[in-house]
Amino acid sequence: VGANFSPHQGQPYLGETYKWISPFREGALTLPWTEDYAFLIPIASPQQMGLPLDQLRAGARFLPSGDALHAYVMPHTPGATPRSWRRQFHQAIAHGAKVLDLYEVMPLVDAYTENYVDGTPMVRAIRRALHELGTYEDILAGARVAQGNVGLIFSETADIWNDAAAPFAAEKRSLYLALKHEQLALDVVTDDEPWDGYKVLVLTDRHVTRAAAARLAAW
Repeated sequence: VGANFSPHQGQPYLGETYKWISPFREGALTLPWTEDYAFLIPIASPQQMGLPLDQLRAGARFLPSGDALHAYVMPHTPGATPRSWRRQFHQAIAHGAKVLDLYEVMPLVDAYTENYVDGTPMVRAIRRALHELGTYEDILAGARVAQGNVGLIFSETADIWNDAAAPFAAEKRSLYLALKHEQLALDVVTDDEPWDGYKVLVLTDRHVTRAAAARLAAW
C-alpha cells in the first residue's frame, strides 16, 4: 500500500515527518513512493531530491520489506536534460530506490498527459542508464544503503509548530546539501529513535518533545 508523495507540496523538497516517515514506521503504508520533477522548481540544486528520498528511506528501513523505495525519475523533455536526468537516475539508486519509474517515455504526438519525452538525446540517455543498471542490478536487488554516522533530525513536534516555514526550509535544505558536499554519510533520523552508531547529530528544528530534549542532552 502506497501513495505518491510529491516533494512539491508545502515546503518543496522538505517533507513533514508525520507524512514522509511515520506512516511507514507505524505500518499505515508499506510502499514509499515519490517523484522528482526537479527541473520544474528553482531550488539550489537537483541534488536536493536526495533529501525526500532519505526521508522515505528513514521510514522504509523499519519495514519488513526493508527499503523497497519506488522513485519516479522524470525524463520529461523539454524540461530535464540528458545530463541532469542521468544524475537524478543514479542519485535515486544511491539513496535506496529499488523500483524505478520513468512514467511516459513517448513523444508529445503520442502522450496522453502533459508528460512526454521529445528528442533523441534523452531517449539515448535512458537507454544508456538502463544498460548500466543491468551490469549491477543483481547486486542491487539484495543490497541496502549502509547506515551513516551523521544523523539529521526530523521531528513531528516540529511539524506541529511549522518549524520548516519559510525561510527555515531553505536553510535546512541548504544545510543538507552542505553536509552531503562534505562527503559525510548522512541519514535522516527522528527524535524518538535510538541513535546508536551516530557520531554526529544535527538538529535544526526549534521544537522537539521534552523526552527528546532530555535524550539529546544526555547524548
